[in-house]
Amino acid sequence: MTRKIDWNSKHKTAEDQQVDFVDSYLSWSPRKKWEYLMELVSQGIGSGKKKGGRKIEWK
Repeated sequence: MTRKIDWNSKHKTAEDQQVDFVDSYLSWSPRKKWEYLMELVSQGIGSGKKKGGRKIEWK
């Protein structure tokens, strides 16, 4: 199963998109946050088995 990420035209950069998502996420109820996280876990996100094409390097 693949996930399609739609780019919102109001965002100029990936950072804008991330900030918008985080602001939205923080306003969710605890139950909705839990369900979202469990959906990510069921997809194998964060298991370390899959690697994306982008890599963030902290300096």
